[in-house]
Amino acid sequence: MLEAIPTIIRHYIVGVLLSPFFPGYRHHRLYHPIHEGMLWLWRFVTNPVRKIVEAVNVRNVINYLGDHFVFPLQLEGDSQLRAHSDYSSINECVDHVIGSFARYAPTTSHLFIKPHPLDPRPWVTRRWVKKTIATYNISERVHWADTPGIGILLHEARGLVTINSTVGLLALGRRIPTKVLGRAFWDLPKITHKGDLDSFWKTQMKPEYQIFETFKKAIMLISQINGGFYSKKGLNLLIPRLAQAISCHNSTLDIRPSPSKNSKNNNKIDRSLESITAAISGDEDIPYRFE
Repeated sequence: MLEAIPTIIRHYIVGVLLSPFFPGYRHHRLYHPIHEGMLWLWRFVTNPVRKIVEAVNVRNVINYLGDHFVFPLQLEGDSQLRAHSDYSSINECVDHVIGSFARYAPTTSHLFIKPHPLDPRPWVTRRWVKKTIATYNISERVHWADTPGIGILLHEARGLVTINSTVGLLALGRRIPTKVLGRAFWDLPKITHKGDLDSFWKTQMKPEYQIFETFKKAIMLISQINGGFYSKKGLNLLIPRLAQAISCHNSTLDIRPSPSKNSKNNNKIDRSLESITAAISGDEDIPYRFE
């Protein structure tokens, strides 16, 4: 992420300088670049102190592993929240999840709320979380978990609740029951919990792992390119593959490539999509597999 800082700074400087020429343009970020920059500067300055405080939380997490749920937060400006959910704000979602947990979760269970790593002002949401858990008098069972990493939090978790975070896919890959509160393309029968949130705390539906693996591999073949935007290594992986996908008419990104030139991939896609549909609908005549 640090490698991308110069590029990010140049991006925002150009955006601010040219903004008079594009008065109708609206950035997806909620804050002015200068405001957001000051927030990140404050996070950087206070980071050493925050790490010391959060180190105590790591020990607390370990004590509760095995009888806990994980709730990763989205950014306030994310389209997953604003366009692909029925919540008007992250605070509204926090109220819903904590309220449901307080009323319906076993009294021995714990809930770990994980802030988004790119949230420029996590302390604002943390204050709201503290206020909400005080309302329900469950401060001993709900924990703000800025640290440790999500991998530790998912270890032996009973379940994960998310609006539409990619952490949900990590959880499913670990066979952890997952409840989606927003609208996600991977929120499918036999993969995610299809009951309501209140029922999830006591009876979690585990993902049928073979169906999930078939679905994941089909999606990777159809629409995914390996790489990333925020590191040199990620860009080196991404750019050649992206250029090839753009320049090649019959790439693996085409959901229906030409059978004459890419019949092998086309057959894989057909078989995997057919298998997923059959497995979800309960048709056992077609085995769900991905070759």
